[in-house]
Amino acid sequence: MPRALLCFSVIVASIAVLTCSRVDENAAALEVDFQWNPPCTDLFMSPEIRLGGIPEGTARFYVTLTDLELPAFDHGNGFVKYDNRSVLPSGAVRGSYAGPSPPYGVTHRYEIKVRALDKDDNVLAVGKKALKYPPEGEKEVRWMPCGKKG
Repeated sequence: MPRALLCFSVIVASIAVLTCSRVDENAAALEVDFQWNPPCTDLFMSPEIRLGGIPEGTARFYVTLTDLELPAFDHGNGFVKYDNRSVLPSGAVRGSYAGPSPPYGVTHRYEIKVRALDKDDNVLAVGKKALKYPPEGEKEVRWMPCGKKG
């Protein structure tokens, strides 16, 4: 990715986060559920995210991924247009999303946070869920798109 484009993306994402974070405390609760899909996790494809309690007036969602053991590492974010469905399909988060990537042999906790936004990007509801990655019982995680042999 060209450096200028990367810098622009970081600036836009920072503005969106600052704008959203000012009103999170007044927002309604949004139910968020997801599961990792190893061993075929694509580093740049968000997991399917199931939502509940989506408020009326929602126009789109702002989704972030945070490594709770290393919050300074930016795993990115993205906007997803609301199409009256309660499921954001795998890969729906576009933008700077980069999936979980702890060091080999180490487990980290990752949090997906979803903000429901109205047409003016006011935060209507916020929800989050954290899961360990790799999930318990997974000894090896291979980064490859699902459906491909590696």
